[in-house]
Amino acid sequence: DFLPTQTKDIRDTLARQVLSRLQRVNVPILIEGSETVEVPTSIFLRESANSTQVLVLIHGFDSSCLEFRRLIHELEQNQEFSGWTLIAVDILGWGFTEKPPSMLCGPDEKTTHMWCTLKEMFPGTRFHLCGASLGGNLAIQCALSFPNDVQSLTLIAPAVSGEQTGEKTPVQQAFLELLRPIGVEILKSRPLRAMAQKMAYFDKSYATDEFLQIGRLHTFMSSWKESQLLFLRLGGFAVRQRIPHLSTPMLVIWGAEDEILNIREGLRAFEGLDPKQCKIETIPRCGHVPHVEQPHAVA
Repeated sequence: DFLPTQTKDIRDTLARQVLSRLQRVNVPILIEGSETVEVPTSIFLRESANSTQVLVLIHGFDSSCLEFRRLIHELEQNQEFSGWTLIAVDILGWGFTEKPPSMLCGPDEKTTHMWCTLKEMFPGTRFHLCGASLGGNLAIQCALSFPNDVQSLTLIAPAVSGEQTGEKTPVQQAFLELLRPIGVEILKSRPLRAMAQKMAYFDKSYATDEFLQIGRLHTFMSSWKESQLLFLRLGGFAVRQRIPHLSTPMLVIWGAEDEILNIREGLRAFEGLDPKQCKIETIPRCGHVPHVEQPHAVA
């Protein structure tokens, strides 16, 4: 079993259902020169026989595919998706996907790993990508890099607020300086995650200890600490300025009461796109994670 021992403490029914269906696949990735490494990749997979439609769920920053547990339940109950293959992939270095020691863990490596996973499992397929928060940025990066292989994009509160250059901002640099003496372990601490969790929801009753445990379960993986530091040092996904170059049909979903990202600034990134190509939906009385707070509306 590749899951951390703390998995036994999870009581949430939907989380346990997803955990019981997680599997690991070894994905070969070519790195510097001609060296190939195999990445033990954690996925949730619901296959449909003879399906040509594949929906890919991509989680956010320092999270796992467990954040889609409520949306997965809704999609599996939805007749419109009964003939679709559904896959949620844990991003390299996050979730339950371990980073091999010889690999970096920046945005380029995370994008390459995601795409290699999908093409390894579904060669010749065109994908529907659904990314939440920073997972939306990764989905955008895939659509920009492989436009002929992406049928559609669904972006849930993508992390495109503000100017993103891919370089560290003064705030990020100061944050890294703070982490050096304290240690990256602070990022999995209960107080910090409890504060972030409370900000993530409009309905604060979702900010429970059980949801907190689910959200930090992946931080007990052996490569989490190194992967987190590497990503923070290498910078984020620089996609905002490239959004006008997207040709993929897309749906942008945003909780109207998002306290994590500035919704007005975020939606401004999509203003120049043809409304026939890009549809925008805001969900009232909802925060940064509509797929957790209002999964039925998202589905």
